[in-house]
Amino acid sequence: MQSENQRLITEYLSKIQLKLEETISLSEQLNRDYLVPDWGILESYVLKARKDGHDKHASMFGLISKLVQRDAELVSLLEGYEPYALTNEFKMQATEFRTHARTYVVRFEAIPKTVENGQQLPVWKVFPTGFPVALQKEIAARKALRTP
Repeated sequence: MQSENQRLITEYLSKIQLKLEETISLSEQLNRDYLVPDWGILESYVLKARKDGHDKHASMFGLISKLVQRDAELVSLLEGYEPYALTNEFKMQATEFRTHARTYVVRFEAIPKTVENGQQLPVWKVFPTGFPVALQKEIAARKALRTP
């Protein structure tokens, strides 16, 4: 049992935690440096790209691309870990995060056409704020199984 718990922590939970920290860091940087008031990250990029062109906001686009990549990696890890999840809170929050991340990827892919057509992305749900705490509780529950 101990080796299986350690495997799940090493192969999934630790990686989820690391990628989530990277995601949060990228999101905080985008919010701090690029956000248009009253708009989300993707919506802000569309507004800026329509006004000034993509080339003037290549750095922002690069950060968003990295954020989308991390979201996709997190979804993959969560799907692999899901059958082993211990806490109901983690299961619920992981589902919320997966829904958020998948939609974020689709919205990101729509950006070029949205900018080209002069449209605006509608505001979407924000990042599920309960996910990081649920992840910490899941890790603690998994580690508790290691001790006699």
